[in-house]
Amino acid sequence: MRRSLRILVIITIGSLLVLAGCGGSGSSKGGGGNSFNDPVTDILQVSAGWHHTCAVVKAGGETRVKCWGSNKHGELGDGTTDNSTAPVYVKLNASTPLTGVKEVSASRYYTCALMDDGTVKCWGWNEGGKLGNGSFDYNSFCNLFNTIPFCSSFISQNSPYPDQQESLYPVDVKVDAQTKLTGIVQISAGSWHACALKSDGTVWCWGQNLDGALGTNKDFQNFDPNNPDFSYLLSPYAVEVIDSATGRALRNVIQIAAGSSDHTCALIDDNGDGKGSIRCWAWNGGTEGQLGNGNTQDDYVIAPSDPVQLDNGTVITNAREIAAGGDHTCALLDSKEVVCWGWNQYGQIGDNSASDAPRARYVVNSGGKLNNITHIFSERGSHTCALRDDNTLWCWGDNRKGQLAEDPSQTTYENIAVEVQGLPQGSILDVAVGGGGRDPGQVSNPFQVEDYKGSHTCALLSTQQGKELYCWGSNDSGQIGDGTTADKSTPVKSNL
Repeated sequence: MRRSLRILVIITIGSLLVLAGCGGSGSSKGGGGNSFNDPVTDILQVSAGWHHTCAVVKAGGETRVKCWGSNKHGELGDGTTDNSTAPVYVKLNASTPLTGVKEVSASRYYTCALMDDGTVKCWGWNEGGKLGNGSFDYNSFCNLFNTIPFCSSFISQNSPYPDQQESLYPVDVKVDAQTKLTGIVQISAGSWHACALKSDGTVWCWGQNLDGALGTNKDFQNFDPNNPDFSYLLSPYAVEVIDSATGRALRNVIQIAAGSSDHTCALIDDNGDGKGSIRCWAWNGGTEGQLGNGNTQDDYVIAPSDPVQLDNGTVITNAREIAAGGDHTCALLDSKEVVCWGWNQYGQIGDNSASDAPRARYVVNSGGKLNNITHIFSERGSHTCALRDDNTLWCWGDNRKGQLAEDPSQTTYENIAVEVQGLPQGSILDVAVGGGGRDPGQVSNPFQVEDYKGSHTCALLSTQQGKELYCWGSNDSGQIGDGTTADKSTPVKSNL
């Protein structure tokens, strides 16, 4: 059963606890405007979370972030918890917009931003310490261990970290209480953990470590409540990912992708030519094989595992890009073809089958292998999109919310790539593919409640009118940004 090993450790820790009787900081760049009314003059990048969307924009002469949709835990970063169907500026504090932003990554009720100076800021829900500022939300973490009696009491007495449920303004990601995480060139916010790539090719992650999500080679099942070392369960500070083969830091990474259900993958530049192999860690799902190396025995691994293989057993050595969804991952090869692996209930592997893929399989369309691809996109959820060199966008996987731009009453999923229809004429510059993933806390039923309420897609285009953002799919919290909360199965313009 899914998460069966976690159940065992929960019971073990719970029994031990019963026996034991356990009853927004930072600074903005100078110059430019300083108003929340400054108009957007350019759109640079977009990211789709579970129920909200964010974009890096130019306004007032500075790069900023605008977010819209769900704000249940402050993930819009505007100092409130009010949902917004219209984009709002992220605030550094009540009177100052966040500026100097290079990249944004929206996820499950929180958001992170890579700053121009190589630091990282996050805001929203602090589940498992995923804000990275040295604190975590005790109650939400205990909900993952709801069979442990007196969990909150135990944590409050033993945790070295303060309790913080959420932050409505951006806070700095740190490596310890005094030191910011620096030198970052890329970020990827998974649903319960986040990771960052440093300029030296190392990877740093923070948040919960259940299923080995942080890649530190520490197994959460080895947590001892009689001598508690919380680094086995979580780290609200950024920690370095360890290479399981060497016991030292993972090196030569050129891209990272953190999925929704705990797994993360890293693209390794093996020969210094900008392409290479892929190594993944954390949730593997047993027969689902989300780590892509043919392993169908282990539910999870606690540090980067063996490289991803093609379906014939050959190790992939020519990957150019990677993109991690909810429980699947895809790679763009040097041949301009796409392969995917992992869970396949909704056709997210794109190989014209419904069987899980413990090794990578080629994505196909109605004419054969999907080819001439220049970029791939998947941040969360169970669909993926690819941009072709003829400026067409192709997507596959889950369509229950119309996220493939098809009528969900006619097609609930596509197990081959289909061309997105309804976009205006223009060059596609960026694509965001969001949505929910299966909750690691839902041991008995990983498909309940909010897991798949989300799932939307956005495309940034350069048109005759300038830069424009179009979104479609789930809009339950206003994440499409058109001023409504009605789902859309055709692209509509966001009101940036």
